[in-house]
Amino acid sequence: MSRTATKTLAILIQTHFHGGQHGVPAMLLSDPGEGKTEIIGQMVQALKDGIFKTLNKDFKLGYKQFCATQHLPEDVGGIAVPDYEKGEVNMLPLSFVKSLSELKYGVLFVDELLSASLDVGAALQSVVSDHRFGPHRLAPGIAIVLASNPVESGTNSRPMSAAEASRVVHIPWSLDFDDFCDHMEDGKGAVRDLPIVQPDWKDMYYRRVWGLVKTYLRSSSRGVDGAPASFRNLPEPHEHHKAWPNPRTWKLCTLGLAAAWSAGYDPITDVGAMIADGLLGKAVGKELRVFIQKMDLPDPEEVLRDPDSYDAPLRPDRLMVFLDSVASVATQANHPNFKERWETAAHKIIGPVLATKEDCALSAASLLFKNVPPGAKFPTELKALHIARKNAGLVETRAFGG
Repeated sequence: MSRTATKTLAILIQTHFHGGQHGVPAMLLSDPGEGKTEIIGQMVQALKDGIFKTLNKDFKLGYKQFCATQHLPEDVGGIAVPDYEKGEVNMLPLSFVKSLSELKYGVLFVDELLSASLDVGAALQSVVSDHRFGPHRLAPGIAIVLASNPVESGTNSRPMSAAEASRVVHIPWSLDFDDFCDHMEDGKGAVRDLPIVQPDWKDMYYRRVWGLVKTYLRSSSRGVDGAPASFRNLPEPHEHHKAWPNPRTWKLCTLGLAAAWSAGYDPITDVGAMIADGLLGKAVGKELRVFIQKMDLPDPEEVLRDPDSYDAPLRPDRLMVFLDSVASVATQANHPNFKERWETAAHKIIGPVLATKEDCALSAASLLFKNVPPGAKFPTELKALHIARKNAGLVETRAFGG
């Protein structure tokens, strides 16, 4: 569990570095003395070294620890300072907020969250969700990591509210014994061999994961509001502190799984399980993994390399997810063979299905329309559909490349 937690945390931190506005916050929960504070500081340096070594990119990562029990709500939102000449009130930040807001990349570690006052906890929700300390917004590249001790072992600890619980990936934390021994002998301990998320993880895997998530939700039984029962399910009051499914956690789950997949951990691995369970709850997380495993879809990269060697899935739901995944990898504009891959997907994979099962291929075709490489040749099926959709005002005008 502890090695999985370390890998999961490293991946989630990196979603902030490469994901624009799409970072996924994490919450570490453990008994006292498990090394959370020390390991986070070590992880920042290890990630900096790993990103430079793997991606040949020099990252300047800042790090700030914010101990929630030592602060007041106004330390988060700012101290009101009147400006009598202008007739207004300015919110003056603490010095560390100003320095943190000037960083492009970094990690903000909020410790002892659940031992702080309720007012401080409420104020910190804007930091987690919006990267805001009052009027001061942090850069998207600042990762948010929270930590605390549970009610049973913390000092004046309280359970999380449902609102707080729906903003983070819940990660059960414990220090691995072998990691501890390695650390005591001057090794890297828990931060050795950290996974590195690819900079284009969202372009590569987000749509692929979303296709699986969307199909799972659509196949689920319906609740009283007509939406899938697992789309939203507020837990009973005594379980408000746990992960639970709602639109926000489904979005965060899709993002987290996409980042993990780019680092070598697909949704049914231990890391994928920790992300899904930590956002949706164990029951829904397990259902999602079982569903994905049963889909058993071809690897879109292998299909693009040899499109004549695969058999298209027959079931409409599997076929739609498969075509979406092909379109997502074929529309990576930074790939050196972008044009060739796009044309392979359009002519040999998506176009033929569009001619016979249009409803299954519309989503994938739409993605191709939005990402046309210069000089690309449209197959007849896509060209006719594109013209029809353009005339209906459903797509922006593009010149055909041949």
